[in-house]
Amino acid sequence: MWVNLTHLAAEPMLSDKQLGDIPGGSLIVNARVQIVPEVLETIVRSAIEETSVSQGFRWEIIDLQCFSPAYPNPPYLVREESV
Repeated sequence: MWVNLTHLAAEPMLSDKQLGDIPGGSLIVNARVQIVPEVLETIVRSAIEETSVSQGFRWEIIDLQCFSPAYPNPPYLVREESV
């Protein structure tokens, strides 16, 4: 199952497949946002904790990476020549 949210004012888009009751699973959050990585980590951890309490599930983080990628530095730069 997947969910996409591309804008805060938009409604989340859900895949057609609903999972129903499952004994376990994995969550991958791929967020491309303009925010300090440490703040993003705090928000994600808090949201998972609040949801787990309200929905009654246990969770553990196996891998968590929050970072700001470096500015792109392409090895080749193609420029148009003016005529």
